[in-house]
Amino acid sequence: MALSLGVQAGSQVKIGSSILHILKISNGGKSISVKLNDQTFDVGNQQKIEILPSVFVICGVVGDWDSSSKSRLALDAPRSVKIERVDPGK
Repeated sequence: MALSLGVQAGSQVKIGSSILHILKISNGGKSISVKLNDQTFDVGNQQKIEILPSVFVICGVVGDWDSSSKSRLALDAPRSVKIERVDPGK
């Protein structure tokens, strides 16, 4: 089962020992640009993308696909991979 997190530009998520940076959300939340280990990925809402071995992401929203929706990033990873939000102020 995937972990779904609400995200916005500037959000960070720690996946194992790597930091996933949310760069940009566009197309009403249907597309999220992320950066991980100096590699940029354009994550859509149609197909999972493997960003680390056995770690996949896909984007989605809460509500309708419009400007009032809240963007979400679903992360599908083995239970052994620790995933947590990062407070950019720390």
